[in-house]
Amino acid sequence: MTQLEHRTTVRDNLTGEVLQDTATVHSIERLPREPDYIKLYVDEIGRLHGLQAGHREILLYVASMVGYDGCVVLNPRRKGQIAITLHISPRSVDNALSELVKAGLLRRLGKGDFELNPFLFARGDWRAIRERRESFVARLRFGPAGVVPLGIERDEPSTAPAS
Repeated sequence: MTQLEHRTTVRDNLTGEVLQDTATVHSIERLPREPDYIKLYVDEIGRLHGLQAGHREILLYVASMVGYDGCVVLNPRRKGQIAITLHISPRSVDNALSELVKAGLLRRLGKGDFELNPFLFARGDWRAIRERRESFVARLRFGPAGVVPLGIERDEPSTAPAS
């Protein structure tokens, strides 16, 4: 960790006497550099995860609505808008969201609240994306049939006392 010292000195203009001298030390933490990336289309991400065409379309809508915190609120009104736009039922939207969660592309945070997998979808500055990545754990198995999601969980710090 690098430290930067900023010194402020106040002098009497007539005598040159030092009236006040303060030093402030700032610690500068260097982030790991942002990883290399390539453009990968939402449709291709969906294909890699074995999603139906309709579910890939819903994934695109959800990804387009994500905020800088990586999250999207899909209340009944928003789900209805997606359903109308895609000419499907609101129940089909709910089914697709469940499949996106199972596939490890979304994580359900609460009723109607979802977080997109920050390893695949990111918006914002690298520091915030990196922090979200550290708390997002998706367990996957790769095999001849493709990617098999085993679950998603939030990596919470342990609150159990050390023994």
